[in-house]
Amino acid sequence: MLVLGMGGMYGFPFLIYGYVPVKRIQPIPVVFTEMPLYFGYSLNKIGENTNNKFLSIGYPMFFYTLQLSFIPLIFDWKHLILRFLSFLPLMIVLGIIFYKKRKLVSFMIGHSILDLATGAQIVMTSISPAIFEMMKNMSSKM
Repeated sequence: MLVLGMGGMYGFPFLIYGYVPVKRIQPIPVVFTEMPLYFGYSLNKIGENTNNKFLSIGYPMFFYTLQLSFIPLIFDWKHLILRFLSFLPLMIVLGIIFYKKRKLVSFMIGHSILDLATGAQIVMTSISPAIFEMMKNMSSKM
């Protein structure tokens, strides 16, 4: 989860922008209902109603990835595409794993860890604007 998530979040920006834009690091709402909605409910119900494994994994994962593309909301098509592409590999792998294992609690724990890491980064840059400026300067030099 960490390798695919972080790899996508830092790999695709280099492909699209040539650097990692700092504007991607902004406060986001912590919502724990998305995991049960996409994995627990949608994936299961689509599977029950269609008996189609690919549709039951693909449909919720596409919309979960699409949702994550708009957090934070920045009206820049490159940013939206990079957010979508950054999360897509992770969502596909998580969808396949959940389809096989059906263990929602471990997914929610992983999501919470990523939220805490994001929160820690936001707190650090909020407490010390110099850290934010340093990150901004580093990204603009790349």
